[in-house]
Amino acid sequence: MTPTMALAYLFWTRHRRGLTLVGGYCLAVLLLCAVAPAGVFALSSDESISLFMTASIVLCSGSGVAVGYLVLIFTFSREAQLETCESSYPARLWTRPLPTYALVGWPMLWGSAALMPVWLTYAWAERQLCSLDLPLAWPSLMAAVLLAWCQAILWTSFPMPWLRLLLLIPGGTIFFFTPMIMLDFDESSTALCGLLAGLLLAAYGTALRSVARARCGEHRRWGWPDWLRWPWAARSRRPFSSPAWAQLWFEWRLHGLGFPMAMAILAILVFPMMPLLVEALNSSDQLPPSLRQEIGSLWLAAASQMLVLPLYSAMLVGPQLGKCSGKSFVLSSYLATRPVPVAMLVRAKFAMTVCSTLAGWGALILGLLLWLTLSGHAVEAAQQFETMRQKHAPGVFWGWLTLLVVGVILLTWVQMVQEMWIGLTGRTRAIEIWNFIKVGFLIGLILLGLWFGFWLAKHPEWWPLLERLPPWLAGTAVILKGLAAVWSLSVLKRRQLIPSGVLWGVLAIWLALAGGLFAALYALLPYKWFYWPGVILGIVLLLPLTRLALAPLALSWNRHR
Repeated sequence: MTPTMALAYLFWTRHRRGLTLVGGYCLAVLLLCAVAPAGVFALSSDESISLFMTASIVLCSGSGVAVGYLVLIFTFSREAQLETCESSYPARLWTRPLPTYALVGWPMLWGSAALMPVWLTYAWAERQLCSLDLPLAWPSLMAAVLLAWCQAILWTSFPMPWLRLLLLIPGGTIFFFTPMIMLDFDESSTALCGLLAGLLLAAYGTALRSVARARCGEHRRWGWPDWLRWPWAARSRRPFSSPAWAQLWFEWRLHGLGFPMAMAILAILVFPMMPLLVEALNSSDQLPPSLRQEIGSLWLAAASQMLVLPLYSAMLVGPQLGKCSGKSFVLSSYLATRPVPVAMLVRAKFAMTVCSTLAGWGALILGLLLWLTLSGHAVEAAQQFETMRQKHAPGVFWGWLTLLVVGVILLTWVQMVQEMWIGLTGRTRAIEIWNFIKVGFLIGLILLGLWFGFWLAKHPEWWPLLERLPPWLAGTAVILKGLAAVWSLSVLKRRQLIPSGVLWGVLAIWLALAGGLFAALYALLPYKWFYWPGVILGIVLLLPLTRLALAPLALSWNRHR
């Protein structure tokens, strides 16, 4: 077997199921384009909006999932640690009797060859089914360039931690927006393809040089100058007062800085573009003028960014917090046999996520304040804030502000911990299946909501019946969540993974939070807007209990595998 076929066989044996699904998706879309009439989902009238949006969401979601999966496997980043200095190229491949250009070139070539047909399939389907004239050449080449530079950055050894993330996120943003900027300035697609081809060759050269240096063990490390080091860095560390503090320190060193660093990087990238967002909000016809006058365009733009960025980042970071070691979800023999109870390990992870959430929000708020000061918008922001404060009663204004700030921070923490249990199982296959089911459920829920919304708009005779459904939905949700919580807590008590006092304390805290949130909304919302079934349904779905209780069970299963 030739080296090329050997590497191809290695990829196929490890990822044959996923690659088969990607290939089957592309073939199914092409077959649909060949069978269906041209423009069958085109936007021709108001009645075709639902079909157009459904087809666009299905095609975009399927292609996005396929692209994400291909980038994940061809960059070898399933078990990569982006914050470390070492190259993420698998060291097990360095020992094979193959030259470095073969170990680097073939994965990069196969990744580009796999990504380009996905875009061509998506663009052709949009042309044939939805009558959207999408370009074929330069976006497929741009996908190859993005993959190649992701591979080059991930496979490069850096002299200091976190430098990889500082290059990966801004670099990807620049490469993504460069073609659009060039097209806005009426540059030809030929020149754009030439630029992308040059960037592709540069990525190949960078990856080859980086892997060759890492394969030979050439790794530089930079240290902080003496005058920048902390005064207590050279002192001996005092012993930990308890095993719980030692475990918390270990979890913080392992995962704690990920979310704050992501918030700091996003603040550097997003806040300088705030004037563009403010201008877009001022010129938008879909935004109610009363909302713009009530809050102010500057605070409205800042609030939109500060609501989206932490929640989205926490959703991405959360599953990785289930790792009990740096490289794998599986517990090593050393970590599994330590004389530390499961409850202490899980509590340390939860405490670490609290510290990480607060640090991340601190970095984001500090970035906003620095941008307001340096950009000269501090006076405008203060005036808009004072205008908002004067329009409302002091109790209502400060109550809503406190509820919003505390609620968003709590929701960020919930996003980080609610998916931790699946990572604590240590089963990589189960994690991948769960992620696939979650993405499929989300896409299906969006499509079902769109279809039901358009159907309901055409059948107003069903509106009175739907007005009587929320109380039943709220009651059903409370009963189902209560049964799931009782089952999970009873299993924890039967297996003695968590003391009974802690279980009753957790349940009391959950009930106190739910009751406090219900009381706060009852006091702040006007009477005509307070709809108690919707409030109860939102609180029950928002506050996690069963997923938190599953974390000790999953860790115990991982520990005794």
